[in-house]
Amino acid sequence: MAALDSLNNILGTAYTLSECPLLAPLLQQCITDGWDFGRIFARCRANWSSPDPSEAWQVVDERVERDQRARDSALDSRTNTIVRPALPPRRLWDLGANRVIPTPWWPSPYAAVSHSWMFDSQLQHVVTAINNYEWPVPIPSDTTLDRIRIELLNLGYACVWLDVLCLRQRGDDQYEHLRRDEWLTDVPTIGAVYHPNMPIVHYYSGLGRPFRIEDLDSERHWLNRAWTLQEISQSDVIAGITPDSPLVDRIPHDSETGIIIDPVQRRFYDTLSELVSRSQEVGSVFLILGSMRHRHATNELDKIAGLAYLLKGSTLPPYVVGQDCELAWDALVKAILPRFRGDLIFLFPLPGNGRFRCYPSWSQIKSADQLPRFGDMLAPVVFNEVRGCYRYTGYRFDDCKVVGLDALPASGVQRRGELHIQTNGQLYCLPVFAPHSELIANDSYTVVSAASHEIWLIGRPYGVTTIARRPYARIEKISTVRATPDRAVPFSERFGRHHFVEHHLKECYFV
Repeated sequence: MAALDSLNNILGTAYTLSECPLLAPLLQQCITDGWDFGRIFARCRANWSSPDPSEAWQVVDERVERDQRARDSALDSRTNTIVRPALPPRRLWDLGANRVIPTPWWPSPYAAVSHSWMFDSQLQHVVTAINNYEWPVPIPSDTTLDRIRIELLNLGYACVWLDVLCLRQRGDDQYEHLRRDEWLTDVPTIGAVYHPNMPIVHYYSGLGRPFRIEDLDSERHWLNRAWTLQEISQSDVIAGITPDSPLVDRIPHDSETGIIIDPVQRRFYDTLSELVSRSQEVGSVFLILGSMRHRHATNELDKIAGLAYLLKGSTLPPYVVGQDCELAWDALVKAILPRFRGDLIFLFPLPGNGRFRCYPSWSQIKSADQLPRFGDMLAPVVFNEVRGCYRYTGYRFDDCKVVGLDALPASGVQRRGELHIQTNGQLYCLPVFAPHSELIANDSYTVVSAASHEIWLIGRPYGVTTIARRPYARIEKISTVRATPDRAVPFSERFGRHHFVEHHLKECYFV
């Protein structure tokens, strides 16, 4: 059989059909299915060294079946969430065979390639056997897939994940349903491909292009793209290096300060260093949102999808092509860490103007003059699917007066007021301040505290929700205020923890 002879010749083996009789039907099936030799080689080369390659073939088939079962169960149809956030990529690029393969074919670690897409006018769409002609591959007009492959091989990689080849792209309309179906799970789980422990190859000037520091304000620059925020690594590998590339150890530095002399080069490396530092910090949801909201994307939905992995929920929302951004944002908030939800609810000063009042809409996140600087209050908030509202167990005080926060003070003066809280037959006046410009009318409210009574949500009753035949008050958010620790601690100590737990620790449902 010619295919077996070619495999033996390339892989340095001498298998015969008499020694491995099961190989003949396996190889013949590949030929019948229309596989070219490159694909047959890709199927065999990583699993060829065994007493009988047909046995290794069966092992790979079992891996493929397990992978398919994992994909079939990744999206929970009941909750419409991805319950396997670390789902491996669907495909890889086997550089040795020069073919796109199912990930289970490759038993070893692989690298991920990060790049920013060029403007459409700077792209070519390559029809190639590498991906079995499944879709035209968009790459910059001044490079080739062969050039990219050779560079990655020279960098020492045998197999990589590259989005234009491994994530189904737009092609013939008759296959558009496949792209939409695959993107439900494949796009949200891209973040797992760029795991901190994975090698990440960065093309900062465009895929396959020489590394240059070009227009840092361009919306297409790697530093400014939404997707690249989850593709940052402390130990990145820079690709596209030429003798003229401005590597940090090549460019001039000030002999006394060690600072890069050229201002554009200094800005590039300073920005990159800041992004790397921020990528290691996951304590504040607002730090992550602030890093994303002004970045550029092909469509606004990509920014929200690019946040999912960074916000580290136990589940992920699916990527629905063409979905309304506010619906996608609501789905993301349901999936993120409970403590991040608490930060959104207790720290953002405005009521939401979307479906929920308790947290800001995506449009509010984008348009806010300044996002809160605080974060990580450890105030977990969970979503109640049945009742369609958010639950927080904390200290709630009804019929509390808020005074002194109904007007803006002179510029530069912090706005201060008081909460008048009636408890245990006593009135306590808690000094608070509003680190924002949202006016709060002098009136009675329901207030809920977090972070040891340092953070207060100001709200109003909004009907009741019944759970297990018990009524629970629902709360509509109005604003938030803060108390300094030296005021919050005496407030708690004055009445005693036992009294608070007995009379005021309640389940609060935010709408």
